[in-house]
Amino acid sequence: MKKGKIGGRLFYPLFIFLFFSCSGYKKFLHRQALIDTLDMRTKKMEKENKKALEELKADILFQLDRINNRLEELHNLIQETQEEIYKVRKRKIEETTFVPETIKEYDETKAEELYQIAYQDMIRGEYEQAIFSFENFLQKYPNSELADNAQYWISECYYALGNIEKAIIELEKVITNYPKGNKVPASMYKLGLIYLNKKNKNKAKEYFQKLIKEYPNTNEAKLAKEKLKEL
Repeated sequence: MKKGKIGGRLFYPLFIFLFFSCSGYKKFLHRQALIDTLDMRTKKMEKENKKALEELKADILFQLDRINNRLEELHNLIQETQEEIYKVRKRKIEETTFVPETIKEYDETKAEELYQIAYQDMIRGEYEQAIFSFENFLQKYPNSELADNAQYWISECYYALGNIEKAIIELEKVITNYPKGNKVPASMYKLGLIYLNKKNKNKAKEYFQKLIKEYPNTNEAKLAKEKLKEL
């Protein structure tokens, strides 16, 4: 009798322990299964999102490429149109029969149009054409307010072409032919720089000093003073 009671007392706690242990383990397994399921779903969603993002990115790049191609086509079309307008205007002005200013009413608007054509030639790097255009401008409108500018840019075009001696001649024309023009200080300073590059310091000093004396309040005079300090 005692043995049975003792056995029953030992079995009951063991049963309780095993019962709760099995129950806890089941809960553990259930939680683990949920975690695994969530993990799988998360990875699946990430994979799907990644694929969707890649497809969206590819579509955006495709659309951007189409837009860029279209913009390039429009840019080329605009450029071609501007070229045609430029050529027509240039041909129209240059084909106009030359009549000296002294026997016709001076037209500053047409003069400015012709000047701008020459200036655009220079900006585009077409220096020989620019020289022709500026000289054509000076022939038709020698008394224009832009005449000294045109003469100055002719010298710059020759300089850009590497014809330094011709550039010097054209710069001296600015000083001689347009003594009251606003390009005289720039011409003197440029002549000083050219002679400085030619290692002719005496000639460079001559132009720099003349510039400082005759046009002391100009920016070119300030630059000339700095150059004299270096000599």
